[in-house]
Amino acid sequence: MGALTVRPARPTERDVVVDTLTRAFRDDPVNRYIGSRPERDRRVWETLMRFEHGGDAVVDVALDGTDVVGVGVWDRPGHRPPLSARLLAGPYFVRALGREATKGAHVEQWLRTHRPQEPYWYLAHLGAVEGGRGVGTALLTHRLGEIDAAGGHTAYLESSNERNLPLYERFGFIVTERLAGGPAGSPPVWGMLRAPVD
Repeated sequence: MGALTVRPARPTERDVVVDTLTRAFRDDPVNRYIGSRPERDRRVWETLMRFEHGGDAVVDVALDGTDVVGVGVWDRPGHRPPLSARLLAGPYFVRALGREATKGAHVEQWLRTHRPQEPYWYLAHLGAVEGGRGVGTALLTHRLGEIDAAGGHTAYLESSNERNLPLYERFGFIVTERLAGGPAGSPPVWGMLRAPVD
């Protein structure tokens, strides 16, 4: 592996972003609970990127040479998908997940109730196609550096994998809550907050 570089995703890279997220999250505990399957996952990610995050999302890609090996997706402070986007997304999620689309909706609603009240940068997704190569570190270094240089802002994320907590803690995120007791059978999720850097 060569030196990693990170830059904002280009509009023409929508497909590679979706493909990378699909590969990166194939074993994610929440995805498995919702009913993750290879033939479904790509449609789910397409729907999330199109309707949940939309054109306002800040999407970074990590590259090894010219190969995209990781993706970070951030929602800006105050972002909330408009009702029209949520209504349009519904049939796409149902087409991708069938009856299990209800599980996904319940998990999202449950997580939303635990998020901070003040405006924050939301790290919606951070994924690498292969762990242990420093991809997550590179993506976080890049975007948090940009956020801090612009005057700082609170940042928040939810980690569905306890093994990833030390990575986020190295960047100043603190576990605020271990979220359990969500929809029946759903795995725990850790909410993590990062205070603005002075």
